Amino acid sequence: MQQPLWQELQVQSVSVPEETLPFLEALQHIYTNGGAELRAFTVEPHPLWLAHAAYDDLDRLGFPRDFLRLPSVLEALPDPQRIPDPSLVPSFFRLDEPLEDHLALRLISGGAYVACDRSAEDAEDEALAFCTAFLPGAPEEYTTYLCEEGWHGWLHDIAWDATLVVVNRMRGLVWVLMLTDMD
Repeated sequence: MQQPLWQELQVQSVSVPEETLPFLEALQHIYTNGGAELRAFTVEPHPLWLAHAAYDDLDRLGFPRDFLRLPSVLEALPDPQRIPDPSLVPSFFRLDEPLEDHLALRLISGGAYVACDRSAEDAEDEALAFCTAFLPGAPEEYTTYLCEEGWHGWLHDIAWDATLVVVNRMRGLVWVLMLTDMD
């Protein structure tokens, strides 16, 4: 059953910082048959959100799954290319490694057909710059969730699918990075 919070929560789509574009373009280069899309959102203060955010306990409210179902969020996500399986309930888990390390590894690993043309050090530097551009505040304010299933119609439902949802719990900022490719 969906928490009342999700009917009351006010969420707005906001523009992503221009400093994120070089890394996004690098991801789009390797995911030539899919892409990389970043979306940003602000969450208006809500007592239930703030109470759970203070204890890094938003998962108990159904975050990020129910957040991604909000009409204002769905409207801002990339246009679907296919109809996903309606019975699929996406499984998000907490990323237990630094986000910049995870993203650097994804870039270095390449896509279905295109290899990364950067050194590991360059990929790490670019991933760190990307994260620094859109993650203001202290690292302990953030929680990152990962789903590698084709839960949304923009994703190709293939091995390269990834959705990363990063939340700054105290500032009410949420970023959604979707990656996909196909062979």
